[in-house]
Amino acid sequence: MTLGEKNIAGNDEIHYHFPQDVAFLPDGKFLVADGLGDNRRIVVRNADGSYHSEFGEGGDELHQFASVHSLALGPDESLYAWIEIIAM
Repeated sequence: MTLGEKNIAGNDEIHYHFPQDVAFLPDGKFLVADGLGDNRRIVVRNADGSYHSEFGEGGDELHQFASVHSLALGPDESLYAWIEIIAM
């Protein structure tokens, strides 16, 4: 499966900007950490690769990130993300 377009950055349902990591959910969906450059989000994709949703954005509020580097699922299916926040 190929996601995105080589050498074409973007923040829509198709494009990424320096994706960093992938984590797989038990139901087959997967998460893409698209957290460097202009994007600071986690994209959720269905098992077939189609777009499902996304969350996160750049900024310094609780739901915002400076960057997203890596993702992991814990034994209770909690999502753990290595992020940077903007220091105030």
